[in-house]
Amino acid sequence: MKIDYNLLGRRIARLRKERRLTQDKLSEKAEISNNYLSNIENGRSIPSLETLVRLCEAMEVTPDTVLMGTVTDGKQYMNDDIQQLLAQCTPQEKRYVIGILKVFWRSVAAPNRFCPLVEGAGYSRLPPEGDFLTFFPGASLTAPPQPELERTSPFLPQKSQKPDPP
Repeated sequence: MKIDYNLLGRRIARLRKERRLTQDKLSEKAEISNNYLSNIENGRSIPSLETLVRLCEAMEVTPDTVLMGTVTDGKQYMNDDIQQLLAQCTPQEKRYVIGILKVFWRSVAAPNRFCPLVEGAGYSRLPPEGDFLTFFPGASLTAPPQPELERTSPFLPQKSQKPDPP
């Protein structure tokens, strides 16, 4: 079992900030040095079990709040981080993310396995196209038209100069 100590440190920092605690205040409450707390939060130091429990008590959270999802081979790995990122997305952005995950699942993660991402859509596997536009017919991957830029670089093809009609 491998623990992602960078994720653990980021989670401690997030919880500390949510409780409006400075590193000085939390380190004082947990009876550790400010430098050590900074190193834990930045993934440069691995806290002992005793230190982790003291930090949790100082922030009034249970150790599972800090530890859940930090085991790199566990199913809950990084779920909190993913949920926080998704919470900031618009509905359209979430559809894009789901589409990207579906393509990833099909092509990289498990090309021959059942795909839970599309179970609700009535598929047991992704369709052969693997294109998320299949799932979101109204979506578009093309960028909106941009105004034409003046081509002044000698490395870019130049517009052909046609004489003005008489």
